[in-house]
Amino acid sequence: INKFKEKIKDKDYLVTNLNEILRSQHFKNNKFNINILIFPYNRLSIVDENIYIGYLVFELAILKKRYILDDQKLINALKAISDQTRFKVLKLLKERTWYAQELAEELNLSSATLNHHLSLLLNDNLISIELQESDKKKIYYSLNQKAFQEIITILKKTF
Repeated sequence: INKFKEKIKDKDYLVTNLNEILRSQHFKNNKFNINILIFPYNRLSIVDENIYIGYLVFELAILKKRYILDDQKLINALKAISDQTRFKVLKLLKERTWYAQELAEELNLSSATLNHHLSLLLNDNLISIELQESDKKKIYYSLNQKAFQEIITILKKTF
């Protein structure tokens, strides 16, 4: 627990890990209070400006990431990309961040249909969520360039 306390004193370490686990950029410059949980050690909760974090959350995330099979990750990503609508979404997100309603209008999709596609892309970590400081009620989406670099690396290793 003391090692964890020392690690999270480094705000960059904390922000980087929180954003990675949550697949967002929400914690760029935000001010927040940190509450360390011993039990449950694997919980991460955010309430207003308070973060309740189990002391093993980051370690468990590393283990989970390490043991996910590259093959399955690649197959899932390629399946997600191969859908025509999701491919269009990714191409739009390559250019800039988009608000969900803007994307729905641009692609002539209902909100429910777009949300389905966005959920699949988020699950495969191909896109990220961003909250704008000016309007925290709107969720914006962006392309996760790091995920695509990872896909390329896996492809190179595989073939």
